[in-house]
Amino acid sequence: MRKAAFRQTLGALLPVVLTAAAHAGEVASLGPLEIETPWARATIGTARPGAAYVTFRNTGDQLEKLVDISTPAAAHPEVHEMTEEDGVMKMRPAGPLEIPPGEEAHLAPGGMHIMLMQLRQPLEEGESIPITFIFEEAGEITVSAPIASLAARTPPE
Repeated sequence: MRKAAFRQTLGALLPVVLTAAAHAGEVASLGPLEIETPWARATIGTARPGAAYVTFRNTGDQLEKLVDISTPAAAHPEVHEMTEEDGVMKMRPAGPLEIPPGEEAHLAPGGMHIMLMQLRQPLEEGESIPITFIFEEAGEITVSAPIASLAARTPPE
């Protein structure tokens, strides 16, 4: 009796676990570029900026640059970097993001990230937003970024 109940529970949970694992490692391709696991954090209203994260991997043999970003969720998205100067954390626009051949650019909490300024809507946990990345050579691609909790340090599963 216990084995049957265990199998039934496992059978119900396995698709959920497999779906979460597939979602967490999502990869989109644009020529030699791989855009891996885009995601954003929830916000409280629209008064403060939001943040989004992603990993770009350049599998090609030429330098690629992320030159623009757009999303209907924010009027002014841009790549920002955080640096420490004299014990004080500072954030500023990073300019075009260069992705050298054979390397990756990892945008994550506490480091380089996409600042979503002038939000047009609150970012709500469990929803997704489209983000369009425009590259100098490869062109543009739109991906869906699921929204994690306000304090998330990793993508939603």
